[in-house]
Amino acid sequence: MKILFLVERNLYYKFYGPIIEGFISRGHEIHLLHRYKPENLDLKNQKLFYYPFLSQVPQFSKKICFISMFSKNEEINDYANCNGINFIFSLGSRGGYSLPKIEAKWCTIQHGLDSFVEKNFNSDYFFVYSKNWIQSNSFTPNKDVIIIETGMYYCEEYIKDEVMKKYNLDQNKKYVFFIPLPVNTSSSYTFIRGRIRRFFINRYLIKTELKLLKFLNEKFNKIGYEIIIKTRFKRFLSKNYYKYAKVFYDECFYPSTVNELLSISEVTVVNFMPGAIATEASFYKKKFVFIHYSQYDREVFPHVYKDLNEIYFPEPREQFYVDYTDKDKIIARIVSGENIDTSDYRMKYVQPHNKNGVNVILDLLKA
Repeated sequence: MKILFLVERNLYYKFYGPIIEGFISRGHEIHLLHRYKPENLDLKNQKLFYYPFLSQVPQFSKKICFISMFSKNEEINDYANCNGINFIFSLGSRGGYSLPKIEAKWCTIQHGLDSFVEKNFNSDYFFVYSKNWIQSNSFTPNKDVIIIETGMYYCEEYIKDEVMKKYNLDQNKKYVFFIPLPVNTSSSYTFIRGRIRRFFINRYLIKTELKLLKFLNEKFNKIGYEIIIKTRFKRFLSKNYYKYAKVFYDECFYPSTVNELLSISEVTVVNFMPGAIATEASFYKKKFVFIHYSQYDREVFPHVYKDLNEIYFPEPREQFYVDYTDKDKIIARIVSGENIDTSDYRMKYVQPHNKNGVNVILDLLKA
């Protein structure tokens, strides 16, 4: 069987990786089609490092021999027809590419909430973590799509000792996984009123973040904890951050740097901007602490809850919130041995029926 994966960005390999390995283990032929758009290679583009290059295909258990590029959407169907492709995998639907149906079956796989914003969703299969994610009234997939629950198929279990050795981490320390502000500019805060106000708030947030990290580092040094910061290429951190933590970027998309480091940490701490990391932390059964800024809650929370409802925060939410000024409480939440029961949340949004997502996908396609 021949399987084609559409790669718009390197980040896609975080989601594709376990599925590709599954197909490889069953002896099937893998094809990779990378998007090539010269206009994306602008030095001012914050996502410059995320666009796929042919030299950046991850190392899989078996070498993939069929790797090509496309620039126009219609080239996808041309490639599939010429190469006898049976299934096409993408993070977007066929409708998003404005392509007609062909013999190859189109398989859309969920990647957070971004999967539910398409206005013309059309696919043969739609693999979702859980059907409870489909909340938006504006999301109307084609009537004949087959929707299958897979759990968080791209999250894998890792051997802690191997991850610690890979990233040169001290086996005798406990690690706190810290998610910093998303970018160095105010571009991610469009929900905050006023362009000039956003600019100064962003400068304040970065300054406050560094103060918080300094405080945490001083406290943690006394009790055997250390901070891991996982940031992204669209936010390069200043040298000051390296004083207080070990800093990692999205250096590897498969195996996922994010998931590997998350899996060996004691707790996940998110500063200011909520995100999908809460669901991944829940998959690995890690404690979750969200540091919020009360003076901006009226703007941040409505922005989050407008579409996400309780997805990014298990109930009771107040047990996950700590105000940035309450530093003693932040420390207490992080080092406390108390675990909040999130099994209902996991079953609803993260891992319904404890399914192995990759096997669900492979078996359904009779691979």
